[in-house]
Amino acid sequence: MLSGFTFDYYNEHSWQINDRTNMNSQDVSQIETWSKLDFKNYLIQNFKELDSENLAMNKISLVKYKDIFSNTDYIAYFSTLKDWYSLKKVNFLSSNELFTKNELAENRVLINTIFDELIAKSTDNSKLYFMHQKLSENCIATPCKDKLVQLQNLMKSNIEGDYKVLIAEDVVDELIKAKKKKKQFSLSILSKINIRNLLLLRILKIRKIKSLILF
Repeated sequence: MLSGFTFDYYNEHSWQINDRTNMNSQDVSQIETWSKLDFKNYLIQNFKELDSENLAMNKISLVKYKDIFSNTDYIAYFSTLKDWYSLKKVNFLSSNELFTKNELAENRVLINTIFDELIAKSTDNSKLYFMHQKLSENCIATPCKDKLVQLQNLMKSNIEGDYKVLIAEDVVDELIKAKKKKKQFSLSILSKINIRNLLLLRILKIRKIKSLILF
């Protein structure tokens, strides 16, 4: 919970925090003066400490505690506290603000491992949810040219669950984007053709004027 609060605090105030000089302070009482490095180091250490509690978190069912979470729409997909914690860790490791490009590439390996573990242990809607999240996360990290195909394949999978309705919404969004891109491409081609035709007409007009002068 504390790591989640700290990460949320950083995200809300990053526009101020990123301009501060790195002091490498870990005094939580001074959090309002922390730099980006302070938050990064604190969160890395905090997640390392929480990782040692994975076995204990895996034994805690999340359903009975759902009322303490602000966004309960997706709590049903997390069977244990460990599942919820794993997604919080993914969010942290994906932060473009805190990590460099090379660090993000290294983090991506760990992120995919976390998702693979969640997918392997889950069934039905939960499995679909984590597969969908993995697909979306990876396509954000490295823009996918085949996201629509991946989503359609997920829809066609033999995994049962009404979560496929949400995947279908993503499919529709991608189809709309593809249609817009196709329209923009067509307009671009037409624009180029029109410019070319105008240039040809201009050339022909100039030639005609020259021929009349010579005559």
